[in-house]
Amino acid sequence: MAGVVFGASAAANLRSPAGYRLFRAAIAGTGLLPPCLLRSVTAALAAAEALTAAGLAASAVMMSAAAPGAVPLAQAALSAAVLLTAVLIADVAVVIRRGVPAPCA
Repeated sequence: MAGVVFGASAAANLRSPAGYRLFRAAIAGTGLLPPCLLRSVTAALAAAEALTAAGLAASAVMMSAAAPGAVPLAQAALSAAVLLTAVLIADVAVVIRRGVPAPCA
């Protein structure tokens, strides 16, 4: 399930230059990042979502085939998913606490 969520998010954010600009604008709208970090952090977040989704999908296939290396890949992918989810939860909590009227884009 997490792979689908992160994959859908990455696809929406990376589908086109316009989609990526909307993603970056939504992050900027929260006020959580200084402008000098916005470009690099949004690129890192989009890449992390895509890599996490790919890792979760690959580990699911490898686990079902009992392929060697499936367990370490699954551990890494699940750890990345937990970290990304924790970052998202923390960001939402800060935005709500500050009363920022950020849209859910």
